[in-house]
Amino acid sequence: MSRSRVKTLLILLLALANIFLLGLWISREAREYDRRRTMDTELERVLAGAGLYLSGALPDAAASVLDIRRDPQGERAAAEALLGPCQEEEMGGGIVWYTGALGSARFSWKELSEFEIELDTPRGPAEAGDIEALAREMALLSESAARLVREPDGYAYIQERALPVWGETVRFELDGEGRLTAVRGFRLPDGGYTRRDTQSRSAGWALLSLARALREENLVPLTVRDMELGYRPSALTPETARLTPYWRVTLERGETGEAYECYVNAVTGAAEF
Repeated sequence: MSRSRVKTLLILLLALANIFLLGLWISREAREYDRRRTMDTELERVLAGAGLYLSGALPDAAASVLDIRRDPQGERAAAEALLGPCQEEEMGGGIVWYTGALGSARFSWKELSEFEIELDTPRGPAEAGDIEALAREMALLSESAARLVREPDGYAYIQERALPVWGETVRFELDGEGRLTAVRGFRLPDGGYTRRDTQSRSAGWALLSLARALREENLVPLTVRDMELGYRPSALTPETARLTPYWRVTLERGETGEAYECYVNAVTGAAEF
């Protein structure tokens, strides 16, 4: 057999093998699609029986539990960027006071890195560019993106991580003359995260847990308008905290159209209204 015929035969065999593998992949995907569709239909039936109705497709997302270590150096840097050199005083329980010539600051790891920095004399006038430069100097902007929002009494920096950490907002407060008077918010250090093996559960599982809790509270029937996976922090020790995955669920009551949010722990299934 000539070399050209052998080459042609090999090409033909490879093409047939690829067609066969493609057929297997299409068949497997079709079975998986049918399986998911059947599960979604069954889930909708069960939820409807419990008084909870879906207005759209369930999101497909997952997250790991994260542990965080405190960042004392970052806290001091944030305080001194606004107040100048500070004296530090440990108050116990994860609370630290910083006192400088221009004001004072409190960082509370007990409250999961909640902080407030108050100026004795307002600083300003403060514009958007000044606020952004100050936020970077104070190391309040994480490596993830953040957006600056103008508010009636100042500015707010809202972090935009791949998965939100609800409440992670820093507010720059202004007086009536547009001068900076205080900075308050919730600050997470960029480093010191430890990923744990514990994984979040699915949106469907979370809704089943929520349906049980809603029936106990006599709050059904309701429609699920939206779901989002993110993190809520919880304290462990004065030096460590934990970010736990939660599903934030937006519910709507059909009779009134009233909407409100609740959270479902994506690990334990506990619902918080």
